[in-house]
Amino acid sequence: MIYSENDSSQNSSTLNDDSSTSSFQVQKELLNHIGERFAVKDWRVKMLSGGIESSVFSIQSSCGPRLLLKFSEYRYTNNDNDPDLDFLRLYEQERDLSLLAFANGVPIARPFDVFLFGEEVPVALMEFVEHDGSRPSSVGLGRLARTVHNIKCAGAKTVAMRGREIVDIVSNLIIRRLEVVRAIAGGGVGIIDRDWLVRLLRPLEDDARLLHLDLRAENILCREGNPIALIDWNNAMVAHPLLEIARIYEYGDLTKEFCVGYGDVDLMSVVNTRFGKVCRLYTAAMMCVLYLSEIPNVSEAADRLARLQVLLNSLREEK
Repeated sequence: MIYSENDSSQNSSTLNDDSSTSSFQVQKELLNHIGERFAVKDWRVKMLSGGIESSVFSIQSSCGPRLLLKFSEYRYTNNDNDPDLDFLRLYEQERDLSLLAFANGVPIARPFDVFLFGEEVPVALMEFVEHDGSRPSSVGLGRLARTVHNIKCAGAKTVAMRGREIVDIVSNLIIRRLEVVRAIAGGGVGIIDRDWLVRLLRPLEDDARLLHLDLRAENILCREGNPIALIDWNNAMVAHPLLEIARIYEYGDLTKEFCVGYGDVDLMSVVNTRFGKVCRLYTAAMMCVLYLSEIPNVSEAADRLARLQVLLNSLREEK
């Protein structure tokens, strides 16, 4: 999610002013609460985005710094890719992982507060990072990924891991997502053997590092192509770095320049090993579900389904 003023056509003094909606009432009550919490009466507010998961505002008083306010109207939600999401835990994780990343040289948006408003509205307050909307260079993206992957977190569990071991959760998510694909697109994908999948994924336990797992331009705030803040740690896991390199490959961002920035020119060949392919399967299945179910797009779904089928066939031929 890009926190940019250009994402909204609303002027800097307005909320989402459809007063007939419960959303407007939540926004109004929450901003009043924050004003009371910080003893401020003159917030200047601008809505930046109102996505499916979170609403995002910039807020600023006459006597303080500009802040980013993020909240979800519901604490819990479900989707076909990630069941049983708890936004309070996700916001707390973003705060904690941002601080850990910053201590290890990763640029971040500084977190200030996370709390539950009322009984069901998770809220996060953080630094508003001024950026120019530029995309990170491929070399810069590679360097950023390497800096994140230098952080060792053996034994740690993130929200996305749901308290389970990495091989267990990744294998279960792959199988679940393939079932969703079959249910929506038909039986062409076929059934995958869980024991075989677990064996292929076992190397994920080796060399466990912190993975962001959503290193897209939308989550990397830049000035003139230089990353100045990495945001949105919802997908983070602790595993072998190839799980994230494979995702970057499936996103289409694993270039020669990325490999130079990362410091490993052999990454392109590594993602085409059997271990690399099964790591790619984790993202390939997720992308199919995304375009079939969450943000339906016929042409993208067709392309992703074809890519998934080729990947599955390749893995089965090596079985």
